[in-house]
Amino acid sequence: MKPAVWIACLTLVVALSVPFGAALVITTIATPAAAHQLSIDSCSTITDEPGLPTPAPSPTPENVTTDLDCVPVSGDLPPGPGGSCPPSGSAAERGLRPNALRALRCVKQRFPWIKYMGGVGSRPSGYVSDHPRGLAVDFMIPAWNSHAGNARGWEVAHWLQAHAKDLHVKYLIFDNRSWRAYNPSAGWRPYRYPGPNPNNPTTKHENHVHVSVYA
Repeated sequence: MKPAVWIACLTLVVALSVPFGAALVITTIATPAAAHQLSIDSCSTITDEPGLPTPAPSPTPENVTTDLDCVPVSGDLPPGPGGSCPPSGSAAERGLRPNALRALRCVKQRFPWIKYMGGVGSRPSGYVSDHPRGLAVDFMIPAWNSHAGNARGWEVAHWLQAHAKDLHVKYLIFDNRSWRAYNPSAGWRPYRYPGPNPNNPTTKHENHVHVSVYA
């Protein structure tokens, strides 16, 4: 008798002789396909099959799953810019100096899930910033306050750090920490916003990666 028929017969016999709950457990073990079907999560991925992503739990109410939670962090940084990068189509490109423009385009090319970016903009009086001069870009991180969002933000920050020389990076800020290309041995150090309201997600740079470039 074929194995499949044996399994079907065994399942039927067990189902008739033991309580329903136990029969369901044995049936799940005997039929892997059914077990995989039961484990499909809200990202439409199979969580117990090797090689497929498992979304990180989100701290948002009721564990609401975001698009970002369904994007696995590979652990390997994407390749470097390798020359020019195509226009992003974002209004944030307006007024940027060449090095900042290339940084924006290359980051967008390597991390297409980034939807919102900031470029030229005013800052509080007395606060030194590269944004008004078109030498800085902010990359907003979706679901930044989730485990997956924070990991994605660090992936962008580390990619910029790894290619700082090619992209003429001066310094980076993310997750309340900063890295200076002109003092790389210092590593990522605690950051404090020098302007007003220093303790919110934007001024602490928890919700976006900031990159400043040389002119």
